[in-house]
Amino acid sequence: MIISGCCFEGDGTGTGPGGANYGQSGEFAGIEVHGRNRVFISGTVTAVSITDEHSEAPKYSLALRQSGSAPGQPETVEWASGRVNYSTGQSGRAILNHSLCDYLMVGDSVTQTGGYEYTTAVQRFGKVTLKSGSAKVSNAWAFPTSLIQLTPLSNPAGRLYVSSRTTGSFTITSTASTDTCTVAWALSPES
Repeated sequence: MIISGCCFEGDGTGTGPGGANYGQSGEFAGIEVHGRNRVFISGTVTAVSITDEHSEAPKYSLALRQSGSAPGQPETVEWASGRVNYSTGQSGRAILNHSLCDYLMVGDSVTQTGGYEYTTAVQRFGKVTLKSGSAKVSNAWAFPTSLIQLTPLSNPAGRLYVSSRTTGSFTITSTASTDTCTVAWALSPES
């Protein structure tokens, strides 16, 4: 499946394959991929609701689900360019079940914003200064399986590494507890 130059917003019926109920107002996801599919998305925008209520817009930009007797999961989902919004009522997650995909790839030019209105885009790179050898970075692109690259911008006192990853944040730590160096970071949400 190829999706190009589209905008997904508004509301649906809330009924999925086999009559599954995904909510009273059908606001579950802008794009939902079931089973073993290959989906390529470019130049596409999803518009999600601001709150976790039936606000006539999706809660997630993208949802991934297993389907079938195996059950199979999406083989490849590549969102090459566009805007991925997230509902602020969903703890800042644009992608639901991101681990249920063999290859989830999000292009460098894809931005992420919170709520239905266009707000400041969340980038997948930045810099932070360590305090007492560590720093927590909050970012809506972060997942427990994110790939995170670190580049020291000043001389570190110890070896730098990512000590924890959660949905919405990760922690950079130095082997020297007194480290106060500045670190540039870049992350990929691939699972």
